[in-house]
Amino acid sequence: MNYMREAIIEPTLTKDVLMIEDVRKPAVLAELFYVGAAYSAREISYRKLLGQLDDAGNTDTIANYLRLLGNAGVLTGLFKYDEKVLKVRGSSPRLITYDPALMTVAIGKNQVDLPGSGKPQSDSGLRGNVVESAIGSYLLARSQAEGFELYWWRDGTKEVDYVIRKGPKRTAIEVKSGRIKGRGGLNAFLELYPGTYAVVVGGADVSVEDFLLGKIPLFQ
Repeated sequence: MNYMREAIIEPTLTKDVLMIEDVRKPAVLAELFYVGAAYSAREISYRKLLGQLDDAGNTDTIANYLRLLGNAGVLTGLFKYDEKVLKVRGSSPRLITYDPALMTVAIGKNQVDLPGSGKPQSDSGLRGNVVESAIGSYLLARSQAEGFELYWWRDGTKEVDYVIRKGPKRTAIEVKSGRIKGRGGLNAFLELYPGTYAVVVGGADVSVEDFLLGKIPLFQ
């Protein structure tokens, strides 16, 4: 963890990002990375992020710094899937690190299992978030290489971990990662968007390992 933080994360935050664009509050940028990376694979509003950061300014600052972290290849936010573009851009992001190791470093630095709960997370809950983040990092890398769009989806209590789209093709991806999760969200999405290809990672048919090794087609 120390090597990852000192050799990769800190130089990226203190040198690489600052070479891309002028940053008025570099300490806030670094704090945003560590807080945001610990939330990887979870939805968090810009206002909630503001409450976690010291002297952060406003939500526009947070959105801009998150863009810079995305350009640097360490942390980004996925928008909620919707056929209406304005709703997509106005949604709270689901944060994803570009590498799952970045999440584990951030969790260790914050000395919590997962922020926001107020109590230690169970081993299965922590593993679940790490697995979901790893799937997100994998999809993020492939989306950039293969030119498809990556989202997530929620309507009330119904949720789908990831939604990918390339032209007319659309796939809903649910991750079974140790936490008890039903198919209610996936079924609701398939009903709302007929013709969607569905993949359940970690289920009886698709293992996490096979998915991360690229053995499972992303589109049909």
